[in-house]
Amino acid sequence: MSELNFVHPFREGNGRVQEAFIATLGQKCGHDVDFSVITKPRMLAASIAGADDPANPAMRHLVEDATDRGRVAALRTAFEHLRQQGAEPLAQDVRTARPGEQITGVLVATDTHSSSVNTGKGIIVVPDARSRPPEGGRRRLT
Repeated sequence: MSELNFVHPFREGNGRVQEAFIATLGQKCGHDVDFSVITKPRMLAASIAGADDPANPAMRHLVEDATDRGRVAALRTAFEHLRQQGAEPLAQDVRTARPGEQITGVLVATDTHSSSVNTGKGIIVVPDARSRPPEGGRRRLT
């Protein structure tokens, strides 16, 4: 996806065309690709990171979040929590935690399947209820 973004063949609509192409390609290969859980700030940051350094994992992580059913479900839940708090989730930098990643921040939402942590730089969704700290608490999540 980073390589497609680098080509940038159209004056406008490159992102929409790339998402449609990747979703269709994924479907043909037996994968559901749900870009509705990928926020604009995140897509922009991953596109810039990929252009600056093709080895940067940001776009790969973004595609993982759009194709993994558990991550998609956790992100949808986080989006709903943000809407309930009066925030527009697609305007936020929201992503899921990577395996082994340590996260420090304030717990902003939780349910039986995931927790959302505000790190001050964005919202990170941890799709593992076992690592959930008490409501409003601070703790390092792994």
